[in-house]
Amino acid sequence: YYALDVTNPDSPSLKWIITGGTTTGFSRLGQTWSTPQVTKIPGYKDDSGNYKPVLVFAGGYDTNKDAATIGTSDATGNAIYFVDADTGALIFSVSPDATSATNLSTTTMLDSIPSDVTLFDSNGDGLTDRLYVGDTGGNLWRMDLPGTDKTKWSIFKLASLGSDVTLADDRRFFGAPLIVRSINPKVTKLADGTYKYTQQP
Repeated sequence: YYALDVTNPDSPSLKWIITGGTTTGFSRLGQTWSTPQVTKIPGYKDDSGNYKPVLVFAGGYDTNKDAATIGTSDATGNAIYFVDADTGALIFSVSPDATSATNLSTTTMLDSIPSDVTLFDSNGDGLTDRLYVGDTGGNLWRMDLPGTDKTKWSIFKLASLGSDVTLADDRRFFGAPLIVRSINPKVTKLADGTYKYTQQP
């Protein structure tokens, strides 16, 4: 990934480069198919308290999936990255690597993620607090960013729609999922922040 400073369009300059395998924190970055999504996330502010722009993209494609056989686990591409848009510095990642201050370990994330990441602001505060993405193993992932404490950020496999048993069921996702909001008239949010389900006739 490359970032250019085009403040002066007649004299653009290179801001930063991220290279898989050589840039610290990006050892799982594969072929860079995933378009960086510009957003703001909980707690990431400058010294003046203003939210800083963040890039979110997936780990990309692993050519291990090129073979016309049932897909196997990938060594690269199985990650999600949050990057400072101005400096290119890694803010946070999700991958099978060990848990650290900058990585949420998800050992079941075994397949590369070439698609864009779908961002979602669930409470309308202007910050991304949820995201969705599919992988080349036919899995759909959901990640929650409930606040500034990254130790409470979580990710889980929302659906497993592929198979490593039969070729016919070896589904692979290359496009970003779409989100459609819906309202359940049977669910009411209470003053304390909890929800009440009402069974209607």
